[in-house]
Amino acid sequence: MGATFSVELMHRVGNILGQEARNKGVNVLLAPTVCLLRSPLMGRGFEAFSEDPILTGYLASAYINGIQEYGVAACIKHFAAHDQSSNSIEDNVCMTQRTLRELHLMPFQLALRLSAPMAFMTSYNSINGVHSSEDSLLLQTILRKEWGFDGLVMSDWWGTYSTSEALNAGLDLEMPGPTQFRGKLLEIAVRTRKISEAAVDKAVKNVLRLVQEVSAVGREPFDGDVNTDENRALIRRVAAESIVLLKNESNVLPLSSSDADRAKVYGLIGSHFQYPTLSGGGSAEGDPYYSVTPYQAMVEAVGEENLVYTPGCYTFKFSPFIKQLKQPDTGDAGWLVEIYGKDPEDNPHAMPLYSSPTDKDLIDIPESLHHLFPKKYYVRARTIYTAEKSTRFRFGFSVAGKGRVKINKHDAIDLWSSQPPKTEDTPCFNRLSMEKFYDLDVTAGQEIPIEMVLVNEDITGGVGTAFTLAGRLGGYEILDAEQGLRDAAKVARAVDVPIVMTGLTTNHESENSDRKHLRLPPGADRLIETVLDANPNAISLL
Repeated sequence: MGATFSVELMHRVGNILGQEARNKGVNVLLAPTVCLLRSPLMGRGFEAFSEDPILTGYLASAYINGIQEYGVAACIKHFAAHDQSSNSIEDNVCMTQRTLRELHLMPFQLALRLSAPMAFMTSYNSINGVHSSEDSLLLQTILRKEWGFDGLVMSDWWGTYSTSEALNAGLDLEMPGPTQFRGKLLEIAVRTRKISEAAVDKAVKNVLRLVQEVSAVGREPFDGDVNTDENRALIRRVAAESIVLLKNESNVLPLSSSDADRAKVYGLIGSHFQYPTLSGGGSAEGDPYYSVTPYQAMVEAVGEENLVYTPGCYTFKFSPFIKQLKQPDTGDAGWLVEIYGKDPEDNPHAMPLYSSPTDKDLIDIPESLHHLFPKKYYVRARTIYTAEKSTRFRFGFSVAGKGRVKINKHDAIDLWSSQPPKTEDTPCFNRLSMEKFYDLDVTAGQEIPIEMVLVNEDITGGVGTAFTLAGRLGGYEILDAEQGLRDAAKVARAVDVPIVMTGLTTNHESENSDRKHLRLPPGADRLIETVLDANPNAISLL
């Protein structure tokens, strides 16, 4: 959204977010992210606006004002100098005071001056050897004394690393609960005079003040419809104004809506037309009310009879989620998830401790439910996949913990007895294992039952991410890469307007995972070159 350069649009985006938060009963939005994109390799850089501190500050201010006009608190983050996402708790950002103040702190200072966010969130990293959540220069001297901030300061999730150091530095709230460094440890610190009661009282007052502000009389939930024609039009406008035109020497763009252009044949080349990247990965990844693939949008614009599609080659890092899933019995979209105290396969008569349908793609057991289960618990998730076409289909499975998958009532993928070595970053905050695969010949319309069983053993996690059990199942039609390139060239030569779309996916840009280089995913460059060799007038979208 930073590419819009529009304060007005960011204010209206903030309004929509404020409405949605009120509609869902949410009192605090953990946004905006104003970290500077000092490097385009940062995994969660997509959350931020810009590499420019002034532009970032002005856009963030408008965004915050829009949110808080609806009585919802904005929590600006990550304070400060959050330059990388992978292992950021180990990151020590060394800089001069001038660099800190003129670059990294400037967006926060502008936002505080122009919008007054109700809360600040500290970053995971250290600055000149001191973790941000324990940095009195940052939280006391600059934020409160110099800038006059009187709101709440909270840590990022599992970004509190101490008791006395953090509270004495000005960290009011450890997130998330239940606490690790407060509670009994805080009681001991007060009794041994590591922390004064006055410091505790001050932190408590800051927490209570925020609670009072967001729960004031007259701030009932917003009961209007947020998914309106007006809001959809605004979102579309923001997306359109965020697009950057790099080159248009032959004036091929824009494509017109004239009858003559609508009658042309358009070639849609690249799997991104069917598997679009809607956002980066991690905590900022959300489920929209609806989504329209680029292929569906082109059908709407010119009609399916005027389109030719070929995927060319895949560029995703991990198998894309399967969308044609429905719950057994009800037929609703998604999975039926059941949680047991014993392995349901070894104990077929065991009753679930908890059962819930979900339309989410990822099976992820939130830490808020852990108190309901024994220390060791099992998850069984069931769904039915309906094949779209007759083809050879590949299922890909990865897990945080241990898991196995049955497909069409056959043992298909085993990540229970062994798991492949981890050779690169993985989805879900880099917590999941590498994928294992299972190939199956499917027939169009065939309904294939799928069952996933998980157990919360050997879960990886740590500071900055939850120790939660998760299973991820994706899938795609198997393609021959060389044949895909030949098909792409054939389409590019045959149609009136060839359009090639490729680039990064959610798993290439994700929280707790930084890229190592700026190259496109394997195969993407060859796909673009193949299409342009076949038709120099092709449109390239990245």
